[in-house]
Amino acid sequence: MRMHRHRARCGRRGTERGSQVVEFALLAPILLLVTMIALDGGRMVATYTALKNAAYQAALYAARNPNASAADLKEVVRTEGNGVLAVADITALAVADVNQSNGQVMRNVTATYRFRFTNPILQPSPLFISTTGSFRK
Repeated sequence: MRMHRHRARCGRRGTERGSQVVEFALLAPILLLVTMIALDGGRMVATYTALKNAAYQAALYAARNPNASAADLKEVVRTEGNGVLAVADITALAVADVNQSNGQVMRNVTATYRFRFTNPILQPSPLFISTTGSFRK
């Protein structure tokens, strides 16, 4: 009779093992999706930081070189992007002079960048990140 009890216990363990595999199969895609979203979030923050720094450096360049062309500013943004920013994804660069109330003139450079997600679920809709760098002329 002891063997009969032992067999019953072994049968339960086999069912528990099967349920663990099913639970893992159900949760693995969700965990993978959350991980990919977290990675894209980190990339987005790094891209914004690089774009903000590049816009500031382009504003500095534009303030020191009043005749700078858009191509010159795009090259500054590419150089200051530290390998994070792809030149093809810089969609707009705008330069404007803003008069302050104290009589100073600020040179503003606004850069817009098309961020591409690595997550296949979010891929069809790119996100546009825009930031402005200012420097006194």
